[in-house]
Amino acid sequence: MSAALEIVIQHRELITATKQQLLKDFLAVGIRLELNNEVDRKAETIVAQIVSAISSPSLTASTLQQLIYRVDLSEKQVQKCANKEALAYAILEREALKVYIKQQYKAHLEG
Repeated sequence: MSAALEIVIQHRELITATKQQLLKDFLAVGIRLELNNEVDRKAETIVAQIVSAISSPSLTASTLQQLIYRVDLSEKQVQKCANKEALAYAILEREALKVYIKQQYKAHLEG
């Protein structure tokens, strides 16, 4: 688990922000992602929900590529993913990192 993801999971508001970022990016490429409203501190729960969304029979390879581009995963990161669960975990980690960086930048500007 990445350091950013560990930090996000420890903070309720960062978990919520990460879920919002996931929903925003999935919606932007036309993928329906259903996340529960509970603040679950287990990354595995969110990963399972991402796997469900990217495993949809109606999802095209092109749409998945758009999501990977939108989330900003590198080709190297994607190649390391042996299965959809690993890809979902990489997506969650990247989204958590985006949220963490935004929070740190905002804190720096306010401080």
